[in-house]
Amino acid sequence: MAAIREIEGRLRQFVSDTEGVMGVVISTPEGLTYAYFSDRAFDPDLVSAIIASMFALAKKSGRTADMGSPREINVHLEEGSLYIFPLGDLILGIETLPGVMAGMVLMNARKMLKDLEEVAKEV
Repeated sequence: MAAIREIEGRLRQFVSDTEGVMGVVISTPEGLTYAYFSDRAFDPDLVSAIIASMFALAKKSGRTADMGSPREINVHLEEGSLYIFPLGDLILGIETLPGVMAGMVLMNARKMLKDLEEVAKEV
């Protein structure tokens, strides 16, 4: 139980440190929410389902094209962006507002991924 609180703390810190992030969610491959944090209107279950579906499609496409598994997926839409990363057996998804600086999101996300991997090793 302490590990999930540690993970949620890392997610909270990421959102507070990264301007324009609406929320961040960790999902199972089946699309179930494992952990999340948001300080704005954000539906973690919907985002979990979406990122799991997108990740599964990218994974299948990579296998079909004989190019391997996805390392990162960035989807830029009219009303914001989704950034998706594998996290061990889970999937990390980040939802941002439109016009957010992608470089800052990606830099902070990669740092958070390393932190989360360390937390997972301790469990």
